[in-house]
Amino acid sequence: MKKLAVLISALAILLAACGDKESKETSSSSSSEKSSSDDKVSSSLDAKKAEKKKKPELKNNAVEIKGVKIKVLSTEVLPAGTEKFQEKPVIIVKYAVTNNSTEGEDVKAGMSWRRTFEVYQDQKDSEQKLDTEFLSGDKFQAAEDKQDDNIKKGATIETMEIYELKNETDPVLLKARDRDIYEGDNHIGTIKVNIKDAKTEKSKKDDKKEKTTEL
Repeated sequence: MKKLAVLISALAILLAACGDKESKETSSSSSSEKSSSDDKVSSSLDAKKAEKKKKPELKNNAVEIKGVKIKVLSTEVLPAGTEKFQEKPVIIVKYAVTNNSTEGEDVKAGMSWRRTFEVYQDQKDSEQKLDTEFLSGDKFQAAEDKQDDNIKKGATIETMEIYELKNETDPVLLKARDRDIYEGDNHIGTIKVNIKDAKTEKSKKDDKKEKTTEL
């Protein structure tokens, strides 16, 4: 009888030891899996942070944000009175928008431009933001109509924006920004336009005539 009691006690101790070992192994395995999962989450967050910190570049008068590429093609200054009903001097910015986006959203030329670029005139004491202007005429209307077209994948649309100038001497600044950066500096770069270089051939000839007359 005593032998049986000793045997049962020994068996109970053995089972308890095995159970404790399995519990420790399970706990260790669970801890290891949790640690691995935490590492993956941490790595994913680090990757997202790195991607967020990577700012687009303004190169060769072009910038690409999330697959939408905007390239400034040319600029032209029209003195007041160049076009019908034009009372103020303006600068015309011609640009192209290419849709290489993989996000599935509609890409429109006008919206992409206004979301990325702001236009200022660099004056003595400040940089004054320029307002958009409208000029009458078929070519201007056609360009404006293109701004609301949905650009197909891989396709490019060329159009223009028109801004009213404060004067015909101070440089114009085309400032590119990344609107998806909510913290810190979202400025990408600036294209500086020398007004004298951007004047039309007609206005340059008129300037030359005026100078000759003054002399």
